[in-house]
Amino acid sequence: MRFTLPILTFLLLLTSLQLVAQSALPDSTAKKTTTITPQQDSAKKQINAPVARMDSLKREIHSPRKASIRSAILPGWGQAYNKKYWKIPIIYVGAAALIYGLKWNHDNYKDFKQLSIYISDQDSSTIPVYNGRVLNEGYANWASGNRDYFRKNRDLCAIGLGALYVLNIIDANVDAHLFEFNINDDLSLKLQPNLWIQQNYMFAGIGATLKLK
Repeated sequence: MRFTLPILTFLLLLTSLQLVAQSALPDSTAKKTTTITPQQDSAKKQINAPVARMDSLKREIHSPRKASIRSAILPGWGQAYNKKYWKIPIIYVGAAALIYGLKWNHDNYKDFKQLSIYISDQDSSTIPVYNGRVLNEGYANWASGNRDYFRKNRDLCAIGLGALYVLNIIDANVDAHLFEFNINDDLSLKLQPNLWIQQNYMFAGIGATLKLK
């Protein structure tokens, strides 16, 4: 019994020292947890960044402003930008027809203008001739009427050419706005005859039904 007490005291001392040493050790698990979290956040940011850049690029590619500017610089360029290639020949065929009409009417206007001058100038040295036929003063009203007619048509062709240019810009702008508009089979519009009964009166008509599948 005399040696048992010191031995128990020594064992208790060793046990207490081990507990103190374990409590003094650094918590490695906690450090690992704090160092992993920032890396996960940065990885998420790196994944989300390309997606945001792709969305912004898609919006920039189909810009109505770019389509309008291109059509203003060169008619049909905005339609090609919007991938509406079938509209380009319509623009240029219409422009060619209007330019031809403008030139043809202007040439006839000049001829009848000069003819009107020759008829009314009372100068024997100037002989008004149209299609190999000599005209006298009785054709003055006829010549002035044709002169005004071709001048009006020439002006209308010039106005039409300007309107075609403006419509080309507007069309490119509208198509650019509707470029990403999705039309599929999930949207349907159905027209069918309907009957309505209200206060003992019957009404007939056509009803429209819009369905989203």
